[in-house]
Amino acid sequence: MKVVATVPVEVTVALIGGTVSIIVFALTALVASVKDRDNRRRDTYARAFQVIAEYKEFPYVVRRRRSGDNSTEADERARISEELRKVQADLSYYGAWMDTESSRVASTYRALVAEVRRVAGQQIHDAWAEAAISEDKGMNMPDLGLGQLDESEKAFLAAASDHLSFVPWRRWKHD
Repeated sequence: MKVVATVPVEVTVALIGGTVSIIVFALTALVASVKDRDNRRRDTYARAFQVIAEYKEFPYVVRRRRSGDNSTEADERARISEELRKVQADLSYYGAWMDTESSRVASTYRALVAEVRRVAGQQIHDAWAEAAISEDKGMNMPDLGLGQLDESEKAFLAAASDHLSFVPWRRWKHD
């Protein structure tokens, strides 16, 4: 004689419901985790790009520095140098941070930093060789050629966008 054990329908329904609930909870937690990670990355990529923009402003800052007696000019040089030091430290920080996220984003950021240092850095160097301004007309600036950074900026933004994409093959491109 064969004994067949039957599981009550209520227990079967409860097991299925519990299993589905656990799966839904796990998927919700996974999606939330991915969104949080991507938001953190997005904020960091934006801040890294902002630091590039800050560095690009220094040719203007140096050219528009205040003139006055030796003490005023020395204070102005110290102020600008300290601000520039902070921006350069941020460039290095974000360059290193990018390596932990994506090799493609990191390489495009390093290329952008090298290019902005080459172009804007030369303009900063040239600006220090000029006399500090003493009149309003000195506020007008010539074209400093910063437009040549556009391609490097676009490459970094494209790499960051791909890395944040919902589409997996864009996310993994070149990584």
